[in-house]
Amino acid sequence: MATTIFGIDLGRQSLKIAVVEKRLRSHEVTEIGYRDVDGMDDAEIAATLSELLSQLKFNKNADHVTVVFPSEKLSSRTLFIPLTQRKQITEALPFEIEPLTPFDADDFVCDYTLIKTEGSGTRLLASIALKRDLEKFLKLFAAAGVDPEIVLPSPIATSMAIPDDFASENETVALLDIGHRSTVITLVRNGVPVAFHTTRAEGAGIAKLIAREVNRLLISEAGPEENVAVSRVVTCGGLGGEEVVLKAIGDELGCDVEIAHIVGDDLPPDDNRSPAISKLSPSIFTTAIGAAICSAGGGAFEPANLRGGDEEEKRGFAGDKKQIIVAACLLATAIFFGFASFFIEGERLDRKYEGLKRQIRAEFKMALPDVKNIVSEKQQLKNSLAKIREKSKILGAGLMAEDPFLDRLLDLSTAAPEGMKLDIDELAYEWGKVTMSGRTESFEKVEQLKKSIENLPWTGKVTVDRAKAGISSSEINFRLEVEAI
Repeated sequence: MATTIFGIDLGRQSLKIAVVEKRLRSHEVTEIGYRDVDGMDDAEIAATLSELLSQLKFNKNADHVTVVFPSEKLSSRTLFIPLTQRKQITEALPFEIEPLTPFDADDFVCDYTLIKTEGSGTRLLASIALKRDLEKFLKLFAAAGVDPEIVLPSPIATSMAIPDDFASENETVALLDIGHRSTVITLVRNGVPVAFHTTRAEGAGIAKLIAREVNRLLISEAGPEENVAVSRVVTCGGLGGEEVVLKAIGDELGCDVEIAHIVGDDLPPDDNRSPAISKLSPSIFTTAIGAAICSAGGGAFEPANLRGGDEEEKRGFAGDKKQIIVAACLLATAIFFGFASFFIEGERLDRKYEGLKRQIRAEFKMALPDVKNIVSEKQQLKNSLAKIREKSKILGAGLMAEDPFLDRLLDLSTAAPEGMKLDIDELAYEWGKVTMSGRTESFEKVEQLKKSIENLPWTGKVTVDRAKAGISSSEINFRLEVEAI
């Protein structure tokens, strides 16, 4: 069953929505929506968002939502942290960022995108937003009846919409989301964003401004001593398809410039769109598509989520009433078969137990035919064996029985726990009794040796006759008496 995901990109001038259907092994953009919101207040924007979502048949009980946090409200830092576990990095990140900003750690939210692991540490791109800005942003969506699970930084969402292989290994690509009032510059290396910056580049000198900011961001990310250059520029956004602008940027940076190939190039055909949308370039929807693809599990990297530490996963099982009913039926069936298996297995074990009891009773009668009143086979057999052993002890070696001395000596030599330092000074053997004296490392080791000897099949009572500290502080002298059963 397909899962529907809404990617929402709300900017200062326009509202873009991309609808993606995620199936088992693929995802596809099925709908797009666009509204001009320039000059609207928050209440009007919320009403417009609600109307457009309704037109796109949004189901808040079943569909997933990922929204894009505007780049002009973001800050970023490229850092190296001497940690590799994600949970540890997430906990430490605010305190690593705090000295680099004028704000306290309690004033902002942050998350990171992994660039690469270096030895015992991690190089990452941190995305930062003030809590007050995020709260105001989410209130607008709440007014429209939307509670997003994921809040993506705008440059990260844009990067998610570009094919995984658009930046080859060791190639630095400048991804430009060129709008009418601002441009978001994202440096991508090996398919992963490593730095981003938003600049208010507009007007006749837009190409020179963008080129200057790209070079400044390169130096900031790699350092002035590194000779890193942009090998290619990829553009998207409202002005990302203007040939004059693209040529001017290419001339300033001295490299090729191309329009981004995105999943949006395969958008629904024009006859499924409104006339207003049909006139727009698909690249305008790049960031909204990237947001939806993020929730669909696409992309070459794990993105930052500014709401990641804000809430627990809200919907462990997302679906409408039909899905819930199906799940309940499956659960009830599983419980029924579980109980049935339990009772069948219990009956089988009962029959096996009764059969073993009958076998034990038959063997007991063969071993002790003189016992007529059988109460407890185990206890009565132990009593009979004890009487035989007592008679054997009285007769001793006179029975001409084989003396088990060598076997018992071998058992005692292997009874010491592994790794225990043990020196035996004296070993005395009598019929049914062994006395041994020696040295070891601690009182605890003496007790371990005693318990190990007690576990031998022929030992009865084991007594620590003596245990005291030796001349050396690291030695304990001991004497053990072992009685055979």
